[in-house]
Amino acid sequence: MSIITKAYEALGVGTVISNAVLKKGDVVVTFATSGSSGVDVTATLSAGSMTQKHTHAYNTAGGTPDSVCARIYTVDNDVTANISVGGNSQSGQITVVFRNAQIVDWDSTGYATGSPAQSIPTGYSTPGMGVLLVNRYTPPSNPPNYTWMTNGSASVGYLDNISTQLAQPPALSHGGGTYSAIMALMLAPVNAAPHVPSMNPTGTLAAPAVLATLTPTLNWSFSDPDVGNSQKARQLKIYDGATLIYDSGKVATGSMIFTYPSSGVTALQPDKVYGWEVIVWDNHDAASPYSTRQYFKTTKAPTVTPKSPLGTGALPLMISQTPRVQWSYADTENHVQNSFQVRIKRASDDGIAHESGLIISTNTYYDVPVGVLAAGVTYYWEVQVRDSTSMVSGFSKGQYFVINVPPAKPIPDHIPDTLRVGKRPVFEATINDDVENDAQAFILQLATNNAFTENLLDFRSDFRIEGWEAFDGTVWDAFQPGGKIRPAQLVRDYGFEGVLGGIWKWDVGPLGTGDKINNAHEQKRNGNYSLRIVAASGNNIGVQQELKGWKPGDKVTLDAYVNITNYTAGRLNVDLVAYDANGKNLIDTSGIVAEGITTGFTKISDASITIPANTKTLLVRVFVDGTPNMTAYIDDVTVSIDGVKKYNKVRYTIGVDAYYGEPLTEGKAYYWRMAAKDGLTGTLSEWTDQQTLTNRLGTSGKCENAADWGAYNCTVTTDTTNKVDGNASIKVTATNKNVAAAYKDVGGWEAGKYYVILGFIKNGNAENGARIIPSGPTYSASWQIYDKTKFNFYWCKTAPTTDYPGNLDLGFTPTEAGQYAYFDQVRVYEISKAEYELISVDPSWSGELLALRYPYVDDTQTILRKTSIRCGTTLALQTKPIKTTAPVDRSVFSKFATLPIHVPAVKRIENTDSRITYSSGGLAWNNINYVDAGSSQGTIAYVAGVAGAWAELSFIGTGIRFGSWLSPWYGLVDVYIDNVLVKSVSQYVPEGYVGNTKQQVVYENTKLPYGPHKIKIVNRNEKADPAALGMSCALDFFEILDTKAPAVLTVQSSNNANDANPTWEDVTDVFLSGDYFRYKNLIKTAPDWGLALKIMVDAKERLGAIEIDGFGISYE
Repeated sequence: MSIITKAYEALGVGTVISNAVLKKGDVVVTFATSGSSGVDVTATLSAGSMTQKHTHAYNTAGGTPDSVCARIYTVDNDVTANISVGGNSQSGQITVVFRNAQIVDWDSTGYATGSPAQSIPTGYSTPGMGVLLVNRYTPPSNPPNYTWMTNGSASVGYLDNISTQLAQPPALSHGGGTYSAIMALMLAPVNAAPHVPSMNPTGTLAAPAVLATLTPTLNWSFSDPDVGNSQKARQLKIYDGATLIYDSGKVATGSMIFTYPSSGVTALQPDKVYGWEVIVWDNHDAASPYSTRQYFKTTKAPTVTPKSPLGTGALPLMISQTPRVQWSYADTENHVQNSFQVRIKRASDDGIAHESGLIISTNTYYDVPVGVLAAGVTYYWEVQVRDSTSMVSGFSKGQYFVINVPPAKPIPDHIPDTLRVGKRPVFEATINDDVENDAQAFILQLATNNAFTENLLDFRSDFRIEGWEAFDGTVWDAFQPGGKIRPAQLVRDYGFEGVLGGIWKWDVGPLGTGDKINNAHEQKRNGNYSLRIVAASGNNIGVQQELKGWKPGDKVTLDAYVNITNYTAGRLNVDLVAYDANGKNLIDTSGIVAEGITTGFTKISDASITIPANTKTLLVRVFVDGTPNMTAYIDDVTVSIDGVKKYNKVRYTIGVDAYYGEPLTEGKAYYWRMAAKDGLTGTLSEWTDQQTLTNRLGTSGKCENAADWGAYNCTVTTDTTNKVDGNASIKVTATNKNVAAAYKDVGGWEAGKYYVILGFIKNGNAENGARIIPSGPTYSASWQIYDKTKFNFYWCKTAPTTDYPGNLDLGFTPTEAGQYAYFDQVRVYEISKAEYELISVDPSWSGELLALRYPYVDDTQTILRKTSIRCGTTLALQTKPIKTTAPVDRSVFSKFATLPIHVPAVKRIENTDSRITYSSGGLAWNNINYVDAGSSQGTIAYVAGVAGAWAELSFIGTGIRFGSWLSPWYGLVDVYIDNVLVKSVSQYVPEGYVGNTKQQVVYENTKLPYGPHKIKIVNRNEKADPAALGMSCALDFFEILDTKAPAVLTVQSSNNANDANPTWEDVTDVFLSGDYFRYKNLIKTAPDWGLALKIMVDAKERLGAIEIDGFGISYE
């Protein structure tokens, strides 16, 4: 409610409001009081005109309260004029101008003396037309009492809206008593309802307006019979036929536009008719009638059809981890595609794995970003599109696909780091596994920086096969056209080593009384098991496996070894079955059928089976039918692709392909790496210059938190004294005589995958040794750890053939309660099949060398293993001929050279050698002068007595030894190779020990790959035995082992060097020995004799320096 305040004007009767700005329809009210009878009041304009509408009067004939009179006018036209008031018997008067029930101007006469500014409330709204006449006739009360006088009648009411207005001073009232006349005046003219809104769009049910949107904008106009009224609120409804689908309710707003929301409401559908209506309220809360319902129709939605990849839940397509999904777009109304949305769901639980969000684009494809899809998981994808009118197609039918697992990276076999090579080096690697049996191509890259961005050389076998070869174990074959290596044999677990239900699935059935299908060890051809089928009930029973790696048109041969030891009836079958995309059986080979008892394992074959062109699924089956009653053993079931060899290595020779020429430059260093490329999806393996390790123990392998580990028949605590690294190790203490183990869930041991488990163990007093093993699957491992003096490196590997729960056990089998062992730096890594097969078989993949290949990491880390070569193996120089007057008879040579041509197999580095770096400061070593001259170099040994003191040597070679004294005063030392802890060694012997204690090799590694390495020894400052007198460590020497072939030096000299074709004679031996050489040549063709020398050094891939700083010749 607004208040208009205006100072009193003592104008008297006459002009009351000067220069009033009036509008047509304004209401003018005059009001007067008098203490006598016959009071009257009239109003006139100085310009324009007014029409009187009502007159109200109440005559008290001089009684109490005062007489009153009021007249009401409406202004006929817009005008600016003076309002003059006339009449008789007026004690005072008020004139007020109203516009739309609001006071816009007013004035009064007769109330000036002693009065404050007068305030009249405005904005008051009541139904109907009337004049409020207020005359207080009693002393003030709370609330004040007023007379509400309309049309000549009197009544009493409470008007809170003016209850705060001040009464006029009593001096101005009738007779000077306690009564006053006018307090306030309020007019509420009649307010008419708004007109029916005018709507847009309009249409009938038979002919609706057409809107190309699902979020239409609806609008209307507001009109009102009352001048100046405006919209205060609206309510809008939308109908689907007779069903109300949207009701806004009464919404306070002046806006006459509404856009249907895109969310949170019932969505409008394409190609459908809807009705809508609206009601509005004016600013006096009067409602219009509802509009006549108007109708609109949405346009048709576009259609979307998936194009690629296409697959069903039963036959998902195999694709890469970053697939491109594609679709076709159509719109019958020729609206173009405006945007799309792709979502990818897991087939296992329909959960969303990735959602693109709304992408504004006309593209009909979407590239799934890196890192959102997991290898080996089945998904399905859906897409919906929007046209240029925002019509939405809805999501398409899901198309299923499996993320193809990239091949594992090749394992480099040749050219270690910084090897010196010629211009045609050979790069060789072991081919790794592809779990889907996809063909593999290979990529070799060289560059002059380790980021592979400078001077990049890229050699791809599927681009050019020249220079690429594959090894089958006997010969190297050139790559075939296409540049891919295919699998030769398709059956996995062909020897039935795994638990059934994993790789081999159940087929037909069910098992009846007496029926059995299982792994058997009593009859086997190779390995540990075969498949045993015992059929006694007459049911058809067996197993099957889906094959990967074939292609339509391949000819394959099916082989199996069968041994039927008991037979009454039925057939043993081994066959192939092919299905198309609709599940139609394309081939059901007669396969291998055996009936009757065999003599031992008998090989049966089905050769040259052609895989039909439209095959989608190929199965190999082993089963019995024909009312079988037999006991049969089956082993070594294979399906081989005719004409395809099994290759295990690949190599590339630079410089043999004329397309590239000889791209390497003498004297430059190059980094190199290799990767395998999936022949089906084009996905690359990891590059060989990096190694991503994921410890399935997370950070728990640090063994610094006992709460990370469960306890089985034991207590699990941390020990801060016995540890390998960090702050603590895990101590497992048996609580009874049963197997004791700390255990940790590693997420499951999955069939068909390969794992390596590594760690360090120190046996406390567990008599049967301690170990780290998987719970469930079979495994092979190093010996259990019995050593109670120090931590020892331990390894284990496992290749589950069925899924197992995921525990890893750190434990032992105690002989009594209280026995214990310590565990530290434990890691569990998933590895490739090729790596698995190399472990403990290849010497460089055995023992503590595994610690170098698989260092400890928390969670997931990528380790860079950058390798480089230096191009140029030959150093060659030739002198200019020295003119002689006669043929030189003999010469003596002298030289200053650094040549790796006499490389000792063992090179001793004494502890005083400057190439050894020692810790200093608080970790300094001491020189001990022994009187018995027992150290390697005489009387000096280096001793450290502080924890963490270290010594370090960088070297080039194939092995290293660490030599020391042994003493009751010495303890444990950690040995690091290439910054990885590989072993803790003891330098302790008890007092009175009678064996040799001097110049003893306490650590030796003879299986390092040739190249640069580093050994570091660190004093643990721990006793190896409680009886030890101290815990220092000593260094006497290191010995570098080098079995690499030495460089080759060739020196030639000629005494007729001025000839066009000089006679060169080999003088290598005398060049090295310093003896004289007698020339055999006595002939020349040039005018002058000339003496010259030619020196060539072939490094033969050695890494040592090749330098000839100078040489000299004397001759006769």
